[in-house]
Amino acid sequence: MTEEQLSRALEFCKLAEERQKIYIKKKAGEPKPWTEDKIFQSSRFCNVFREQDKTSVFIKTNIIDKYRDDPNNWKRIIIARFFSRLDTLQDLEEHGEMESVETMLKGIERRRQLSLPVHTHSFFVGRASPDHPTYLRPFNLVKKLEMSGDSKVFKGSSLEKAYLTLREYSWNGSFMAYQYVCDLAYDEQYLLNATDHDTFIAFGPGSQRGMNRILTGEPYGDTDVDFVSFCVELLSLWRQYVTDTVKEDAHEDMKRFYNLHLCNVQHWLCEYDKYKRGGSSKRRYEGI
Repeated sequence: MTEEQLSRALEFCKLAEERQKIYIKKKAGEPKPWTEDKIFQSSRFCNVFREQDKTSVFIKTNIIDKYRDDPNNWKRIIIARFFSRLDTLQDLEEHGEMESVETMLKGIERRRQLSLPVHTHSFFVGRASPDHPTYLRPFNLVKKLEMSGDSKVFKGSSLEKAYLTLREYSWNGSFMAYQYVCDLAYDEQYLLNATDHDTFIAFGPGSQRGMNRILTGEPYGDTDVDFVSFCVELLSLWRQYVTDTVKEDAHEDMKRFYNLHLCNVQHWLCEYDKYKRGGSSKRRYEGI
């Protein structure tokens, strides 16, 4: 990296550290402001670690951990991530509708009959059509995966193979395929111990803009830099930054930085881009 690129890469690391400190203070119930940073004060950002976001915590606690002995738990994981709406998932849990694919479908249909929203708009789930109603897509997906036998890749050792398999299915683009893989990688019976956590990554527009900002200072523009190679280099720099700044007596949630992987780089590049834009114009709050 050039001197200017290195400076922006260090900013990437420092902003992640500051965001995690905000998370720790908020979790502890400390009063606002949790930071002096005006952008962090006024706009909503995802946590540095995807697994600490509320929906991911729910999936980990109420699906991955609760049904860890069910070899078909991958179905619940995919369906839950598709909807990604916390109140929907909590509602299904409260009504005992997480027990099977069939009861999850009944729960979703129950909410629809009550005119209650079922999925979030944070993830792109595609446009509905009379022949392909949006809410049925994850149910059709898990059925096809089971019938084809392709679900066996979830018990393999490759994130990339699982991702590419999911990409093959209609109505299942690169973004959602990667989200499913990230969730399956939280589960030890699936992809937690995959061998390519530090070599495979899928990227979208947000992480691409984040990379461009570090490389050029601007969100758009053509670069001949390979995204994966760039993220590997940035991961190495980030790990060194952690070694230099996060001490052994640090808060447990700061020690999460000891276990960084490429998925963390991809995730925080999106938020870095958002920060450099001044935060989200749609999701703002008074954090002061």
